[in-house]
Order: sequence, then C-alpha cells, then structure tokens
Amino acid sequence: MSFYQEYLKKKKPKKTIKEEAPDFVPLQANSDKKKKFSDIQKREEEERQKFLSRVKGENVPPKIIKDKFKKEENVSINVPPRPRKSEKILIRVIIIFILVIILATISLFWYRSIKDIGAPPEIIEKEVIVEVLVPEVIAPKSLFNYNRFEYPLITRSNEFSAHLLSYMAEKTEEESITKIMFRDQRNPKNPSFITSRSFLETFSITMPPPFNNRVDQGSLNVFVHSSDGINNTGFAVIINEIDGFTGMMREWEDDAAENVYQFLSLLGKETKAADQIFSPITHEQREIRCLAYQDGSDICYSILKSSLTNIFVFTTSSDTLKALIDSL
Repeated sequence: MSFYQEYLKKKKPKKTIKEEAPDFVPLQANSDKKKKFSDIQKREEEERQKFLSRVKGENVPPKIIKDKFKKEENVSINVPPRPRKSEKILIRVIIIFILVIILATISLFWYRSIKDIGAPPEIIEKEVIVEVLVPEVIAPKSLFNYNRFEYPLITRSNEFSAHLLSYMAEKTEEESITKIMFRDQRNPKNPSFITSRSFLETFSITMPPPFNNRVDQGSLNVFVHSSDGINNTGFAVIINEIDGFTGMMREWEDDAAENVYQFLSLLGKETKAADQIFSPITHEQREIRCLAYQDGSDICYSILKSSLTNIFVFTTSSDTLKALIDSL
C-alpha cells in the first residue's frame, strides 16, 4: 500500500448538508409560469408581425404618412396652358412644310445623281487663242534715196520671183525707184528680211566665191527702176572688205554673161551679149562698168566708195545705175 492511500484512509470525511428538492411543485406556480411564457411569445409574435409589415411598407405609422402628405402639399407644379386650336393647326402646317422641303431636296439630289451617272461625260470645248509673238525684225538700211517702199511677204521659195516679176510688170510714165524688201517668213519662228546670199541663190546669179563673205548679208537693197515705161532691176550691198574687191570683180567679168543668164531669162530680157568685155563709163565722177547686149541693153556694176560706206551695185541697165548715183 502506497503512502497516498494510507493518507486517504487516515483523513476524516467532511460532513455535507444535502439539500433535497421537494418531491412536488405547487400547480398554481406552474400555471403562472406558463401564462407568462405564453404572453411573452404572444408579444414577440406581435412585434415580429409589426416589423415585417413595416419592411413591406404596410402599416406605416400615421404620423409619418401625415408629415409626408404635408410636405407634398407645399410643392407647386406649373402646368402649361393648353394651346389654342389655331396654334395647333399652324404648328402642323409648319411641320408638314418642312417635311415637304426635305423630301424635295432629297429627290432632287437623287435625280441629279442618277442623271449624271447615266449621261455620257460632257465635253467642254474651249476656243484657245494662241498669240504668236513674231520678233521685230529691222529692215535693211536704205543705201539710196527711194521714191516708194514695198514689203512683200514670202512664205514659200517660189514667191520671190513672182513678187519681183509683178513689180517689173507695173507700167508708169514717171521716173521712180522702188525699194523692195522681201520679208522672209518661210520659218515663222525666225522671220527675217532676205539676205544677199539668199537673193543670189534664189535668182540664180553667180558671183565670185569670196563675194558673200566680203559683203554685209543683212544690208541687201533690191530695187526696181521705172523710166519711160521701161522697168529695170538690180541689187546693192555694203562691202565689208574693200581690199581686193575690185580685182575680184574684174575676174568675174570673164564669165559674167553666163553667170547672169538665168536671171535675165527670168526677167524676159536679152541673154546674148554683143561684146565679150565690160566697157567703163564715168558718171558723176563714179566709174561704171557695163556689158552690152545685142538688143542694145546692157548690164552694169559699180563699186561706190566713200569715207563712210563702200557699196557694190549691180543693175540690168546703165540708166538705172546712173539714177541711183544721182539719188546719193
């Protein structure tokens, strides 16, 4: 036996007072408790029902409803006056008018779009005026005093001879010298007056090879001399290189009749020379050299020298050359 067990045996148990519950409860006390409990349950059920009714919006306390209606009575509502019958009609007419305009506009655009799609593209023809600026060309300086000036327009090569022959065919009893300035517009972009080289080539006049290089090409004067109903022609140019020019022309004299044959034939003049050499003639202290032909006509040339200008002149008559010298 352990020490602890011996200790428990030696220890004396305490006396406890045991309260025993009565064997019965009075009936009246039980009924009162039940009644109180039922009252409590009834009150709780009423409170629960009231709470549920409030949550659902039922059975709102009269005070709250009264205050709400009082506040709503103070709210003022402005109701617009009822429009008159004429105003209603006017508004309807305006609305209908606006709708008609909108529909008409839509229809017009639709019609134009359909028309433009179906119709072929319109071709607009515009007249374009092209202004051609022709450069101003200065006419050659007059080497003699002339009585008349002509400016025939040349657009084709064969027009040179036609114009010259027309002036040669004119008949006049008065003595006059007409200067003819051929306006060469065979190239419209580069118009000019006929040059010495072009004149010689056009009328088939043969000069010494260095001739065109020693004269001023732009100084050409073509003229027609009228006297006693007879017309003669010729040309004149300014000499740029006078040295050796006389000797060059003396060599040209050997074949002069052949060199001007086609030119005289074009003019309808005598083409057979009576002499083989040129004869010198002096007029106003100027030397003129001429070749006589069988019908009594002649062709002549002269080199007119001065301190300012040296001029070479060729004519189909000695009378024409003398008239030119007299006009200086």
